[in-house]
Amino acid sequence: MRNTWLLSEIVAMLVVLCSTGLAGASGESTIRVGLRYFGAASQMTVTANGAYTIRSTDARFFAPGNNVDTTTIVASADGLALVSGGSIKAIPCGSVTLSADSPDTLLTVTSLARKPRSYRGTLEFASKNGRLTLVNVVDIEDYLKGVLPAEMPASYPADALKAQAVAARTYAIANSRKHLNDNYSVCDQSDCQLYTGAASEREPCSKAIDSTRGLIICYNGKPASIMYSSDCGGATADYSASNPTRCHPYLSGVAEPEGVIHSNWTLTLSFKDIAARALRSGVKNCGGLTGLAISSRDRFGRAVALELTTQTAKSTISASAFRSALGVGVLKSTMFELECSEDGQVTFTGKGFGHGVGMCQKGARALALPPFSMSYREILAHYFPGTQITVWP
Repeated sequence: MRNTWLLSEIVAMLVVLCSTGLAGASGESTIRVGLRYFGAASQMTVTANGAYTIRSTDARFFAPGNNVDTTTIVASADGLALVSGGSIKAIPCGSVTLSADSPDTLLTVTSLARKPRSYRGTLEFASKNGRLTLVNVVDIEDYLKGVLPAEMPASYPADALKAQAVAARTYAIANSRKHLNDNYSVCDQSDCQLYTGAASEREPCSKAIDSTRGLIICYNGKPASIMYSSDCGGATADYSASNPTRCHPYLSGVAEPEGVIHSNWTLTLSFKDIAARALRSGVKNCGGLTGLAISSRDRFGRAVALELTTQTAKSTISASAFRSALGVGVLKSTMFELECSEDGQVTFTGKGFGHGVGMCQKGARALALPPFSMSYREILAHYFPGTQITVWP
């Protein structure tokens, strides 16, 4: 079995090396990343460690940039203004690009509200209602190098990092139209994938990306709609349990092998606190909460739905919606038991952290280590049954 997997990995990598149509293989495959990290600032400043080029998107303005002068972009009701090298230039079209002249050149963005971050590729600034929007147009493989260290510790075993690299690449390609109305593909926040730019790159993560270059997870010949979370608590969640109208067979729940250790946690909240949090999140019919119980579970014991009892009525809420209402950092997962006390306190005792669907990162770490010693292909086959790893496109 191990030799078979090794042979398949060698064949796949030969295809990767010989193919001219791989995502990012020739630097032609880029992704547009909305940098929401900087918020909606009215001005931002760019510095660089090398040469770059400044262009207005209407092609009426062109100027060189360097590693000595800073470029400040200011939004106004009339468009943009550029301040660089002691001069000010108005950009009436309201959008401008700053493009690195070399792959080694990093463009560092500073905003008053945020710490600086550095990026490869091109930065697109646009003015909207007197505020700046910012998009990083970057080779997809370079994008992944800013994703992996933010999503998985660089200290994890090589095959766990490779599994994460393939999963992150798959997510980016499968969700390339997620923010189409915003004029970018994916954002840099956790509702897409965390992307923290070039300064966060780590050698083990970059090696994992390079060694799996162009590989994604496919189902029926199409990029799979994969998901992953930090710690599934012993078994992954069945996606269809909380999304019955969407069928992804490869996102069915799977149990972790015996011996994989997951985190444990305990949380105690009052009925009053639970009701207040739920009401703030838009959950109705929870004022005056007097009772709470798990009304259904999946085959692994994960909560699927809860029954809320108030002074006037009973209602049901999905466990995932309940977790979101309390706060995903508060109720760490839906793999929990609960106990209500006579004084109006609810104690949750659970395992894991995250939504639990798809690949379990803590599980992937364990599976890559002895005694399991799985390859990244075996790890992905475990979490996404029925899928294939394919060179894309």
